[in-house]
Amino acid sequence: MSRYEIMRCRISHLRILARTMRAADRAEIEAAGLVPRHVLMQLWQDSIDPKVALIDGEVAAAWGDAAPLLSREGSLWLFTAPPAQKVPVLFFREARRQIAESLRVRKVVKAQVLASYSCSLRLYRMLGFDVSEPF
Repeated sequence: MSRYEIMRCRISHLRILARTMRAADRAEIEAAGLVPRHVLMQLWQDSIDPKVALIDGEVAAAWGDAAPLLSREGSLWLFTAPPAQKVPVLFFREARRQIAESLRVRKVVKAQVLASYSCSLRLYRMLGFDVSEPF
């Protein structure tokens, strides 16, 4: 059985994730003309309490809420690496728990994803997000 740990995200975790993130996550960032390492650092800096999931000691995912502290609307972000697929059910349950935690302090939470990223859209739908028309 895989060992799963969640902790506060550090810059060292982001450096690893920037190199190991799933191809579709990388493509989503690059489609906007951005550099994955820069995006991760900016989101990390903008988030009050960014988190990282380690599976068997490997960085599997990093996430946070990049909205201003007093905003009623959260701005969630999530990027993953291949180890996240080792424990999909546990990963899904933890994602739901983290969203519920965000909703304790936010009226609503939102996330953006590339319209062609069907795997991510499916995950967000399963997590209870309303997926709107692409813009």
